[in-house]
Amino acid sequence: MNSKAPPPLPQPPRASSGRRDKLLIWIALIPAIFMGALILSRFFGLVRPFYVPTGAMDPAVLRGDHVAMENITFLTRDPHRGDIVVFKSDGIALLTPSTLYIKRVAGEPGDRLKLSNGQLFINDKLVILSNAFGKIVYNMHLMPSNLR
Repeated sequence: MNSKAPPPLPQPPRASSGRRDKLLIWIALIPAIFMGALILSRFFGLVRPFYVPTGAMDPAVLRGDHVAMENITFLTRDPHRGDIVVFKSDGIALLTPSTLYIKRVAGEPGDRLKLSNGQLFINDKLVILSNAFGKIVYNMHLMPSNLR
């Protein structure tokens, strides 16, 4: 009797295992890269989270919403009618200084704005602004008394 063991069976190459490992590494790196970019954006002031305490922008932005403001878009272009912007009230006479406001842009430089019966007139022409919820109506009773 021969006590020699038979030779092992040939194994297929494991190239697919190396490819799978690289794929798993990339899948793990993508969230890390995204979080790193978000942290750097926050550090350099390009993204800023904040809480909305009032319902002045209902239904687009609701009271109690947590939103993130990005500070990149308006580095390349000016705000346009209909954009939602966040701004600090410094230098605006009738507003509390150093307060952040979130509002929709209605007029552009040189425009004359007028609110009448819940409608917006720009340069004496009726303008209808809308969002995903429909036509935007301006309720004067919701505006602070010093801005009416």
